[in-house]
Amino acid sequence: MSHVIVKFTGSLREYAPDGTDAPFRVEWPEDRPVEDLLKTTGVPMAMVQVVMVNNRAVPPGAAVAPGDRVCVFPVEYAFFADWVHMRFNR
Repeated sequence: MSHVIVKFTGSLREYAPDGTDAPFRVEWPEDRPVEDLLKTTGVPMAMVQVVMVNNRAVPPGAAVAPGDRVCVFPVEYAFFADWVHMRFNR
């Protein structure tokens, strides 16, 4: 498997290929940081509140591997206090 499944929520939907919050595939041949995925999809880091990989909130430097499922939440979304160290936009 050489891709990841990505879902953008809220205002980030405009960066999805079809402009919706439907999951989509991104070619992803090797483990790379979350920041690389955001650059690949054109999402500005300043618009991201939290990223979840395989249903777990991850810090900005976390690796994304082929086969992972990634959901990206925008800054307007509330976040849980225990995720504060995982926020992208501080």
